[in-house]
Amino acid sequence: MTTSNLTLPRGATSVGPGWVPHAWALLGYFVLALLVTYPAAIHFTGAVPGDLIADRDQNLWNLWWVREAIGRLSNPFHTDMLYYPYGTDLYYHTLGLPQALLALLPQMAFGLPAAYNTVLLVSFTLSGYGAFRLALMYTEKALPAFLGGVVFAFTPYTLDALKGQLEVLSVQWLPFYAEAWLRSWQAEGKRRAALLFLAGLFLALAALSSLYYALYLLLFTAAHVAYMAFKTYRASRTNPGEAEQADSPWTVKPTNARNLVLTPVAVGAVSLLLLAPFAAGLLRDRNNPRLEVRADPAHRLAHSADLLSFFAPPHDHPLLPQASNRPGVDEPPLHDYLSLGYAALLLSVVGAWTARKSPGVKFWVGLALLALLLSMGPQLQVGRHLTGVPLPFRLLEPLPGLDAIAKPERLVVLARLCMGVLAAWGAARLLGRFRRDGSKLRAALPFTAVLALLLLELPIHPRYEEPLAVPSAFTTMASNTTEAGGMMEVPFATQQAQTGGERMLAQTVHGHPIMAGYLSRNYNSPIIDSCSPFWGFISPRDVPSPADEIASPLVTANPLLIFNFYNIKYLALYSRYAGPGSALLDPKDRQAYSVIAGQVSGAGPLFKDPDVEVYGVRDDKTPVPGALFHIGAGWYKPEKVLGLPFRWVNGGAGTLCVFSPRPITGTLMLEGTAYGQDQPVTLMQG
Repeated sequence: MTTSNLTLPRGATSVGPGWVPHAWALLGYFVLALLVTYPAAIHFTGAVPGDLIADRDQNLWNLWWVREAIGRLSNPFHTDMLYYPYGTDLYYHTLGLPQALLALLPQMAFGLPAAYNTVLLVSFTLSGYGAFRLALMYTEKALPAFLGGVVFAFTPYTLDALKGQLEVLSVQWLPFYAEAWLRSWQAEGKRRAALLFLAGLFLALAALSSLYYALYLLLFTAAHVAYMAFKTYRASRTNPGEAEQADSPWTVKPTNARNLVLTPVAVGAVSLLLLAPFAAGLLRDRNNPRLEVRADPAHRLAHSADLLSFFAPPHDHPLLPQASNRPGVDEPPLHDYLSLGYAALLLSVVGAWTARKSPGVKFWVGLALLALLLSMGPQLQVGRHLTGVPLPFRLLEPLPGLDAIAKPERLVVLARLCMGVLAAWGAARLLGRFRRDGSKLRAALPFTAVLALLLLELPIHPRYEEPLAVPSAFTTMASNTTEAGGMMEVPFATQQAQTGGERMLAQTVHGHPIMAGYLSRNYNSPIIDSCSPFWGFISPRDVPSPADEIASPLVTANPLLIFNFYNIKYLALYSRYAGPGSALLDPKDRQAYSVIAGQVSGAGPLFKDPDVEVYGVRDDKTPVPGALFHIGAGWYKPEKVLGLPFRWVNGGAGTLCVFSPRPITGTLMLEGTAYGQDQPVTLMQG
């Protein structure tokens, strides 16, 4: 079957049917995956690559949590294991459900590092193979198509994701979707229905892997529909009776007008059906006041591609002077991981020019340029200098859904998909010139040379690996405790990404719900609300003594009651503020936390190492008081007059928080004084 009008080089033969070229391609991409992730395969069950530790730990937790959710038969997009006791939704968090399912068996058999490394290797292998299949539609030759797969899958962008971002690396669904979508335009009957289903499935997998990639596929779909609509319109104007001349996704057919509507509707229906619960969660949480869904404009601008970034060599390239092998730590202001690569770009340009009269070339070139233009965000930057020149993305950023895009620069992956197809065309032309006599050797040598050039410009070096540092006290705890319940970790880590990630990683060992967390979108937990019963544990040195406070009895004076009410069974006291390498706790802070530990435990730590002490919380059989009080927002610090405490109201309104472990009826007595003139007092509940 001829899939394009590209004239193959003289002496070339098509791949033809059979599985052998596909098997060799899969093997080739797997070998390259082993190379670029080295030494991940050597330390397969004991360590993982990555120096962006917070994201690395977050992704390890993602794999662990999906396994936990499956074991419970619960919704993986809601967890009670973070921000305990309230829990949180994970719809806008990059959970990576397909990656976690892929890693499920390796995790069960060999542990969490093996699961993580499996995702790395499979993502690279399938990304290359998917682009190989897509390129094979046009070239019908395995070697050029293989090079096209390399151009897409092995890039500074994907290698940079090895710093700890599994969701960024999982680009494999893009070429699989593109192939199924394009083939559906040339298929009929049951085969067409199967391809439409596959396209919907791959779109759903992309959405569950990363919402960014789902948006890119929607952009691809819209661009292709617009392109085919234009071709259909032009054909109807120039030659209404034009007959089919080739069986191609670019062929103008009498049924095109109908397909322009039915194809996207069918694919969208399949995808929405598969994503129905997930989509409902996205809609429900979009206006969640605790979740920062919409992107910060300054952050978006900082993560928009600079014009020079497309041509900058990666700063961690081993051939550069003073090259760094830690891209997650030493990332320069100019995001050189967006580099298009000189060899890859040249091969793509050659393909675009030599196959310029072939069906579809204009589409791939146009889509690549559009993706690069949009990746530069709302304003043109050159050398990180803001030029003030507005770009098309500025028109899109206010739109619902698109206003959540925090990193337009990632659109470069869609441009690389186009480059993969164009590069395969270029490779087909180039390799064909060396195989006019039919010699396999004459074709193998230029293929090897082009592959070497593509790999030479990549930052391939031994990836930085850091041991999965979990305090030994938690390891001992995991094998010596069976009592279920939450864990309070102090000092609190409410908005600290790295500390939150470290505690999530530790949770994969001890398995108890924790009150910290690090999500892809900033989440303001109820734990830090001014009326939270946990407020007194965040900064215990700032809590006035009961004798100096204007309300009684106080929540802060009854820590054990709070622990028991929320089923918090353990208190972990860390020796540092934010994990290894950070400052040791101030002795006064440590003393304040130790007092709380003594109040709730009544004994020394159950488990201890240089990093953390873990205390058990005793059950309190004391009768529960009717209500406890906490001074919320809107007050100045307490003062005393004639030995009695009072507070000034700050800003005309103050909040008194009431915590009751059970429904009660009681009397609230207040006493206030106004100076200078009478003031009205309004009491509002709730």
